Amino acid sequence: MLVGLGGALRDIVDGATLVIDADHGRLETAPSAAAIAEAQTKVEARLVRGAEQRAAAHADCYARDGVRVEVFANLGNVTEAAVAVDNGAEGCGLLRTEFLFIGRDTAPTEQEQFQCYQEITDALAGRPLILRLMDVGGDKPLQYLPLAHEDNPALGLRGVRTLLARPDLMRDQLRAALRVQPYGKLRLLIPMVTEAAEIVAVRETCDRLREELRIGDRIDIGAMIETPAAALIAASLLREVDFLSIGSNDLNPIHAGHGPGSSRSCCAQRRAASLGTEIDCRGRRRRECCGQTGRRVRRCGRRPCRRTRFAGVGVRELSVVPGAVPAIKQRIRALGILECRELALRCLEFRIGCRGACLDRRDLMNLRFGGLQQFGRALMLPIAVLPIAGLLLRLGQPDLFNWTAMAAAGDAVFTNLGLLFAVGVGVGWRGRITAPPGSPLWWVIW
Repeated sequence: MLVGLGGALRDIVDGATLVIDADHGRLETAPSAAAIAEAQTKVEARLVRGAEQRAAAHADCYARDGVRVEVFANLGNVTEAAVAVDNGAEGCGLLRTEFLFIGRDTAPTEQEQFQCYQEITDALAGRPLILRLMDVGGDKPLQYLPLAHEDNPALGLRGVRTLLARPDLMRDQLRAALRVQPYGKLRLLIPMVTEAAEIVAVRETCDRLREELRIGDRIDIGAMIETPAAALIAASLLREVDFLSIGSNDLNPIHAGHGPGSSRSCCAQRRAASLGTEIDCRGRRRRECCGQTGRRVRRCGRRPCRRTRFAGVGVRELSVVPGAVPAIKQRIRALGILECRELALRCLEFRIGCRGACLDRRDLMNLRFGGLQQFGRALMLPIAVLPIAGLLLRLGQPDLFNWTAMAAAGDAVFTNLGLLFAVGVGVGWRGRITAPPGSPLWWVIW
């Protein structure tokens, strides 16, 4: 999807031939014949590639080194659920329930919500479903829910804060979700969390409703990490939830100092993309905490298929738009998780985030040929060590550059060439041996 073109769209005459490249944010208003032919060739190649990806999409997804990565779909209705299943999604990682509440004069009833959630559950045919509680308010106003004016509504009464302000709406939605069968396939996700008390309040309400409905087992409840506050206190949130879900659509722009949906949305997304690596790598601690406590963490976003860094910092579950599932599965199968981790840490160490867009187009090549580059560095080190070792053997002798003595020193070096080569390969194989940034060994490795 290509958005944010501004008033320039009004200058395009009706019937004009256009070339749209949404992947790279380009629109050609007066393409040449060669450009049109090239675009048609790319479209045909994409159709062929898409058919190949869909043919393999129903198989479980494993990275090149055998690590299992699950790929789910973000959904909004039952039609999208059917598309997701056809494309090989392993379930619903995010059901946007606010679409039931928006664009109408009254709130949906409990029964209406239950029927919608049950239809989607049936369409998923036993696959798991994560239902996000209504994320309304802010940039998603409701006609029947008047809210006071705020200078920055995106950071005001929104998400779980709206739910807690209207317990009647929260009660109807929770009851509808708890009634879905089979019980246990549906899990709840709380949006826009900023403190643990919000989770506790939702959990307590849910427990009371379970007693009313005579349901014994507790339902799994997770929290969206989509505010800086939630990212900072993720370790404490883990004590109250069963899983975490990182919402990059909101977290990235807010982290970059922009509100979602602002008039500078394109600029915000570019700045957010440049900070994406740093956010992901800083989130490594959250994922380590999840692993220590037995919790699971997933990432939800529009375009994670162009981000390989997620795999390098511990995410093993992704949720994407239904149409992207086959492509991202194919991409993951071409990756090595250890190489992804190395790339993510390298991005953070060298502040590559400012060139994030370019990195995304080259990262797969780096991952595929990174091992060859490492081996090249490994060979360079012993070659450099040979003359240096020869000089060191002659240090302290009066005739340092005596060629006869140098030849003898050279013989000594070549006698131990195997040992020197092994040391050089060991040190030069970057990623297997680490060193503090800025230290002599760090410079040798790089």
